[in-house]
Amino acid sequence: MQCVIQSNKERWVFGSWKGHNITQRNLLQFDGKSLDANNIRHNEPGYRPLPKLCNCSDGEREYLMQSLEGQLHRGGKIVSQYEPFLADQKRHLM
Repeated sequence: MQCVIQSNKERWVFGSWKGHNITQRNLLQFDGKSLDANNIRHNEPGYRPLPKLCNCSDGEREYLMQSLEGQLHRGGKIVSQYEPFLADQKRHLM
């Protein structure tokens, strides 16, 4: 959920997760879309790294929370949150 997570160095993580937006990748996976075909990088047209949680289904939000919880359970640590994401979410709640 746009958290910067320091992975547990003793645990294996997907190489594609390192330094990337895994929230976006998890939403693609949950929705059954191809990660290779739809993983738009930051320098490509159409990239929006900030998913709108208010537009996510209950199932998508649950999947994202389980993914975050799984990272923390395996020894990952939240070291910060991406402020533009938080500000963007607040604008849509008002």
